[in-house]
Order: sequence, then structure tokens, then C-alpha cells
Amino acid sequence: MCRRLLPQLVAQRADECPDRSFLQQVDGDALTFGQLHAAGQRWAAAYHQAGVRHGDRVLTMLPLSLDFYSSALGLAWVLGVDVPINTDYRGMLLLHALRNARPSVVVVHEQFVDRFEEVAGKLDFVPPLLVVIGAQEPPQQSHYPVVTQEQFLANAGPPPELEGPNAWDTASIMYTSGTTGPSKGVIMPWGQLQEIATRPYPFDQFDENDSYYLPSVTYHMAAKGIAFTMAMLCGRLVIRDRLSAASFFADVARYRCTIASLLGGAAQILYSADPKPDDSATPLRYCLMVPVLADVEGFMKRFDLTVTTGYGMTEIGPVITGTVSNDNYQSAGRLLPGYQARLVDGHDYEVPEGHVGEMIIRSDKPWKLNQGYFGLPEESMKAWRNGWFHTGDAFRKDAKGDFYFVDRLKDSIRRRGENISSFEVEAIVNSHPDIAASAAVAVPSDLGEDDVKIVVVRKPASELTESALIDYLVPVMPRFMVPRYVEFVDALPTTPTDRIQKGALRAAGITARTWDRERWT
Repeated sequence: MCRRLLPQLVAQRADECPDRSFLQQVDGDALTFGQLHAAGQRWAAAYHQAGVRHGDRVLTMLPLSLDFYSSALGLAWVLGVDVPINTDYRGMLLLHALRNARPSVVVVHEQFVDRFEEVAGKLDFVPPLLVVIGAQEPPQQSHYPVVTQEQFLANAGPPPELEGPNAWDTASIMYTSGTTGPSKGVIMPWGQLQEIATRPYPFDQFDENDSYYLPSVTYHMAAKGIAFTMAMLCGRLVIRDRLSAASFFADVARYRCTIASLLGGAAQILYSADPKPDDSATPLRYCLMVPVLADVEGFMKRFDLTVTTGYGMTEIGPVITGTVSNDNYQSAGRLLPGYQARLVDGHDYEVPEGHVGEMIIRSDKPWKLNQGYFGLPEESMKAWRNGWFHTGDAFRKDAKGDFYFVDRLKDSIRRRGENISSFEVEAIVNSHPDIAASAAVAVPSDLGEDDVKIVVVRKPASELTESALIDYLVPVMPRFMVPRYVEFVDALPTTPTDRIQKGALRAAGITARTWDRERWT
């Protein structure tokens, strides 16, 4: 078993090539391997002095930054558990995370401190120590014991002799989107994080000359996973807090980035921009795109790069990956070695080949998948029923072993005896040049079962009408999939992790703004 997990690997690189640049903040500072290791050791000493020990939880609310990585490495050395939460959390969402994690220390950027003060009176445990990043002085009055980053680090002394984590130690508790209820904290062991770092790309295609552009957030598994990947390659990671579509290719060109991630609606946003003569001049060679655009071939040709895709979730990491090819771009890829997957019915019996079933997963080796949901034993048992992790996602598999995502089980639509994938409806709708984003949901039908409603965000200045959209869809979509209802909106409701809240759209149902195809045609 390899013990070179992220902190040990950074320490090794600091010994081998201390002056090699590793982390670059867009429009900010950079850290070499040597500097990052030293910063991590300083944080480790401070955490140890603050009493953080094996398994103790530290909640962080930080932008993706050099401070985040320094803090996370230090916490890993003392075997603490990082609990990175969404920087949009406040009120009940923040209170839920605090009550669930019950941290002994909170590391928070100064711009978010007021949110902790707002919920302090509702805590049912001793208020944790607040370490405030970016502040020159601590607040004069606070419900918490509070120090600045400089005060926390100043008197920590030399770091203790520490070996760092093993594969079975908990790396993080990562909160899911909470689309069907309160967010659940996924217990992620270091072995799973190591697996995430090695899976998204074929390693033989990359080396120490590559730079990875990561516009992301701290509370996504990519933040540490991709850092781990680039440390293994001895390459460079360029970070920006969240995606800025306007700056994406400028950042890529400025820092000569060769690899990037485009998750959620990021690819659609970039592809929707007006083409430029130099689009193909980007230094990018590879792009991880999930989900794949309907016109992914056009995307690859326009930007002259290779697209890889896959399927994964916080609980399991990227267990299915594949390079997009012109003849099979709808596939999420094939199952990676070291995992087993089955497609099953509601009672966990395997469905026949080519049929749709829920994907369930398990690993051949220990500590490669989540260890349940923190503080939620019943939810953990339900998810790990019969010794397999139940993803809640519907797939089908062909004879070659390629997997095809169909839908979230709770988002599927049944209309007049036909099962409809909201994912496939959205992919076709999004192929219209005037569409920026869409969400397909089921609404009750007068005839029983469901009708299809599509909620659409048009591009700026678009004059697309509901009837014109239907006219576009009819020739390219099976008849039973063509939406009955169309509603144009300025924006789709999203969770704190930027997933569309289809539950809210289903609950809204038919509104005064909804256009009915059967009424107007």
C-alpha cells in the first residue's frame, strides 16, 4: 500500500524540487513546493497547539486560495478532518452544517464572519474557535473565541514529529447538494481522495510540463483531488475561485494551461459565446467535460482539443471515464479497473443488458469509496444496502461495456407508457443556438402519469418564442418526448453547489407564465 498521500507527496516534492512552482492563484501569488510544505507545517503546528487531534473536525468557509491549501495540508498532518462548506451558506444551512459537524475550530474568511455571528445564539454546543483569514484585527465583540490568521500561526512553535495520514484516515466531510432534504456530510477517506487523483485522465498523456486550470470551489472534491494529481505529475495547478466565463480563455493563455475542467453548465456557457478567429489557438489540449454538450464535436473542433468525460459523485469519485469519440459521444465511458458496477431494479436484482436500472457500485480494495454519511447511520445503511453503494442514478449499458447516463431516478418522467429521461430532453433543447440552459420536469397530466415541462433560459437578446422552440424540437425528438409546456425564465433555481433545484420546479407546476402547446397549436 502506498502511503504517499497528498501531504507526504508535497513533502517529497519539497525535498526533491523545493523551488519548483506548484500553486498559482490567478491575479495573485504563487507557492513553490517548498513554500507550500513550509506553510503546511506551520499550520500543522498551530492546529496541534490548538488541541486538534486525530479525527477532530475543522470547518472551513474559504474561497479557493493558497490559504485554503496551506490550512488543509496542516490539518492533514495532525490527522484532523477538513469540513469545507459552501461559501453561500448562511442561516439554517450554515447552522445545519455546524450542528452536524460540531467542529472544534472554524477557519473562515473575514467576509463571511458575520454569518457565524448570526447563528451563534442557536448553537447547542460550545462555540468553536474562529480563525479569521484576511483580517488585521479580530472583531471587538464576538460570540466565539476568535483570532486572526496571523495570531493563530504566530506562536505555534516548531511542528511536532508527524507521519501524516493513512488511506483509512478520514480526509474530509463533504456536504452534498441537499436537493431532496438537508445536506448530508459524505465521509471521504484519504484512500478515496488518492483514487480521485489518479482517475480523471490517462496519466501517460501528461508530465511535469503540464498546467491544470481549475476554476472551482473548496467544497468540491476537485479542489484537493486535482492538487493531488498535479503533485504526482510534478506539474502546476492554476486556481481561480469559481468560474469566470469572461476570463476563462484569457487565464488559460496567460498561464499556459494545458488541462482544464468544465463541470455542470460551464461548457455550455463557453460554447454559447460568439466564436472568435483565434479560438483554436488555446494552449488547452485536454478538457474534462461533465456533462457532455450535445454538439461536443463542434466544441472540440472550435477549440482544437480532446474532451474526456465520465461519471462520478462525491460519494464514489469518478468511477467511469472515457475519451469522447465522434461515434460514441453520448457514453459516459467504461468502468475503471478496481470497481464493480451493477444496474438493478428497485429490489437490487440486476436488469437485463440494455435495460435501464439504478447503478450500484463497490470497490475491489478498501478505503476507495465513502464511509457513509456523518451522523446519519440510517441514511448510511440505506445507501450501502446489500453491500453496494446505491447512487440513485439510472443508467443503461451496451454489449461493449459502455455506460449511458439516463437520469436521476427522482427526475425521470413517465408519459403515456414511455419512460423519458429529463437529461436527454435537456440535451436536445440545449442544442438550440438561442438556449443558454434548460431543465425538464414532470407535471401531472390530465390523462394520468406525467406531461413534460421544459423551463428555459434564453441567451441575451434572443427573440425565440415558445412555438419556435417546439418547431425546432419536433423533427429531432421522439414524439413522446416533445414538451407540452414551455416556460421562459431569467435563471434556473440552483442549490448551493450549483445544481438545478428540480424539486422547486416540479413544485411550481403550471404557472401563469407557462405556455401550453396543446392550447396554442
